Amino acid sequence: MADHSVTARAGKPGFLSGAGGRLGAALIAHYRDSGLWRDRALGSYLDEAVRAVPERTAAVSLDATGKSVRSMTYAELDDLSRRVCAGLHTLGVRAGDTVSVMIPNCAEFSAIAFGITRLGAVYSGIPITYGRHEVQFMLARARTKVLFIAAALGRHDLVELARQARAANPGVQHVVVLGGGAPSETGWIGFDALVDTEPLAELPVVDPTTIAFLGFTSGTTNEPKAAVHLHQTVDTIVREWPRHLGPGALGDPLINLVMSPVGHGTGFYWGAMMSTLLQGTAVYLERWSPEAGLRALREQAVTAMVGSPTFLQDILALPGARAEDVPALSLVSIPGAPIPRGLVPRARRQLGCLVVPSWGMTEYGIGVSGSPALPRERMEATDGIPIGSCEARVCDAGDTPLPDGVEGDLQVRGPGLFVGYLDRPDFTAEAFTADGWFRTGDRAVIDTDGFVSLSGRTKDIVIRGGENVPVVAIESLLYQHPDVTDAAVIGIPDERLGERAHAVVSLRSKGTMSLDAIREFLLAKGLSRRFLPEGITTLEAIPKTATGKIRKVELKALMSPDATTETRAADPGGA
Repeated sequence: MADHSVTARAGKPGFLSGAGGRLGAALIAHYRDSGLWRDRALGSYLDEAVRAVPERTAAVSLDATGKSVRSMTYAELDDLSRRVCAGLHTLGVRAGDTVSVMIPNCAEFSAIAFGITRLGAVYSGIPITYGRHEVQFMLARARTKVLFIAAALGRHDLVELARQARAANPGVQHVVVLGGGAPSETGWIGFDALVDTEPLAELPVVDPTTIAFLGFTSGTTNEPKAAVHLHQTVDTIVREWPRHLGPGALGDPLINLVMSPVGHGTGFYWGAMMSTLLQGTAVYLERWSPEAGLRALREQAVTAMVGSPTFLQDILALPGARAEDVPALSLVSIPGAPIPRGLVPRARRQLGCLVVPSWGMTEYGIGVSGSPALPRERMEATDGIPIGSCEARVCDAGDTPLPDGVEGDLQVRGPGLFVGYLDRPDFTAEAFTADGWFRTGDRAVIDTDGFVSLSGRTKDIVIRGGENVPVVAIESLLYQHPDVTDAAVIGIPDERLGERAHAVVSLRSKGTMSLDAIREFLLAKGLSRRFLPEGITTLEAIPKTATGKIRKVELKALMSPDATTETRAADPGGA
């Protein structure tokens, strides 16, 4: 019988050694011989935690209001994970098979993630809000054998969605339903029934050089890309960032608020994996709201939270979010989107904790970050420094490195980097240079002292009359306006100049904001007149991804003359 597993389709070891991947034999040998790659699979995190702190709380489920509805110790997590492992094995899952997971944030996620990886299977997350088209594509690309879903999400009927997606993907042999009854149809099983079995006493020996995680990312293509991660690349990512921060920076022990959806890489890396590696507690918030988030911080004595700037901005807007209200909070990290520069000092003052800027993506977790050891003023003005074994450089369009202080395309390299895009050697070849540097798609400046400052996505650049408009700098200033809650700057096509900068804002109170008013505010903040926005749109809510990133492609599609409050002003720079 043909092997239809992801490992087989990746052509291992060919995929890893160059036939569709970015790793050559010499690089693999270097990572192993130097100790950058450890000879350990991800399941070892849970093995060590249950030996060291079996009665410590490993995971907590909070409902959408922030109320605790379930918790489990490391001994209980170990037992449930072994039952998941045994149940999947009974369903025919073997090493290299993909198990996709589409559930809300909950304590069971840790057990499912470790059940999959302990079996040697491949974990792949699907965001809970995705529709049939995206789900069907991701199941097909991952060659999913078993799909975990929640019974429902509000009015979203996930059972029917899974039924349709499975009809389009006959390779999905079973669907496991969490939090409700499973249909009485062949191939469907409830989560409780799956784990109603004897846990595996002897877990399989898992090869750490094999694929552990398929992280889907939309990037700039019209289809989701499946970034392939090994146990060793994920292990590098999850180990090196806490080491960069220093002992105790995340709390001792860590109590980690997991508010980013677990279907994204953030929930997998910094929720299930890092919390267990550090033998802390993962506090899973079912659905984000500022009020539920603040309640979680208070009642769970949260010491750390990792998520996009949107989550932090939401918390800061609440009147009860003060240092005395969250005394346990030690560190907030805000990767995933450009950071308004005023946000870091404001949050530090208001919450009384360390606020750490950082940069990361599915392909490399967190590769650039601040830390308690770095000067505070540099963390307020930059995104930090490359961490651990991650290398970073800035290049021109021809991949030639640029001098310090010159803006260009950010490229990274290191043992935590993904190994390629599954089934798309063309995407992989486009993403990597000949010597293994990954083209991140971000623009940045690296100063002489090694600090990195992100300036936006390559595709987000607005070029007006041949001059680059500093999009992120303008957005940071817009966030300083007392009435603005969200802001984005996009390029609107212009026949003469190519593009003009257009501001899109959401306001604290309903209404609109005039272009003259926002331009006067930006001038008062010191923005050059030639970079002033030439149009403005006020929206009640700016469209975002589930992880809080603004959907600029969607914003551009929304822009039309009748959608704007004002559409044009005089040339700001006289071009």
